[in-house]
Amino acid sequence: MLITDLVSQPSSTVREVNHAIAQSSESDLPFYRKLGRTDLTVSCLGLGGGGGISSEDTLYAFERGINYFFYSSDLHHYLYSNMAGAIRQICGRGSSVREKVVLATVTYIKSPEMLLGALMDQFCELKIDYIDVLFWGWIGSNDGSVLNDCLNISQEVKGCNSVYQRTV
Repeated sequence: MLITDLVSQPSSTVREVNHAIAQSSESDLPFYRKLGRTDLTVSCLGLGGGGGISSEDTLYAFERGINYFFYSSDLHHYLYSNMAGAIRQICGRGSSVREKVVLATVTYIKSPEMLLGALMDQFCELKIDYIDVLFWGWIGSNDGSVLNDCLNISQEVKGCNSVYQRTV
């Protein structure tokens, strides 16, 4: 059963979603909060596709004000792939609502040399130009040097005229 099966309302158009989110984002309700020390504002409830949530239900959540989404194209890709269409729609190139969404992704790669390839896979699959938050999974207490190497390469994969941007 889909979440949308429980509701008798028809699915909203992108224009209606844009209007609804604009109204919700201006609210004083504590539902929206700053994400740590960033300038990102997120819904207090986020949505990840690890449970196999469909694109239809992902869009339903977005229409109701959820703006924080988590996607994995590495280890659990099959479970997340059902929501890829919705991520493409709300975060993809040309989306009229992209600035209202915070997209987090993950990689479990521990090699800074392979990081660019992992990011390219995510960007190509989802047809996106950027992600807002990248999680590095599987960094443990014995991985200090690996984390340091990854942090040192991070300047090469973000921002204007970066290696990533020039490659794309």
